[in-house]
Amino acid sequence: MSRLRSQSGFTVVELLVTMAVMGIVMGAFGQMLLTSSKTSQRVEEQATLQNEVRVAMGRLSTDLRQATNANGTSPVESLSSTTVTFLSPDRLTPFHLRRISYRLVNGQLERSVVTSTDTDGWPWVWPATPGTYFPEIGSVTSTSLFTFYDANNAVTTDPTAVRSVRLAVTVAPRLAQGGSAQYSTLVTIRTLQ
Repeated sequence: MSRLRSQSGFTVVELLVTMAVMGIVMGAFGQMLLTSSKTSQRVEEQATLQNEVRVAMGRLSTDLRQATNANGTSPVESLSSTTVTFLSPDRLTPFHLRRISYRLVNGQLERSVVTSTDTDGWPWVWPATPGTYFPEIGSVTSTSLFTFYDANNAVTTDPTAVRSVRLAVTVAPRLAQGGSAQYSTLVTIRTLQ
């Protein structure tokens, strides 16, 4: 009997306590990894959204700065707080006119381009089918994107009076606790002819 007591080892109670402590440590470590993964996904989505917004606002700004109707009237054909359609040359030779439209639908800013079928000038001939809309920015939480200004910098809803456009976009990642970010730019239509 003294022989059994002299052998060193762990008792069942010591093993159970050790397993309980290890379970708590492993649970905490697992939770830390999960939190870190969610944070990483949120940061990645925010960076993607920021890039989408930068590219889309740059494209919209370029499109508007090049806007022209080439017949002396305003290039803006229609407008609202969530849509704008205007005319812009395609910069090819011979050049065609493009009808460019932006719209906000279900939290997504979309862009469509239709190119005239003729190159001989006004009046322009357009294809019978409207252009296909392609996504520019997702996760848009703004309900109003566009504000239009006339030559006196007064807000206008008259397409023929538009001289500049403010685009104000608020985006928020789909993941919880992502926060939102606001972006804004003012673009003057330079090539009114």
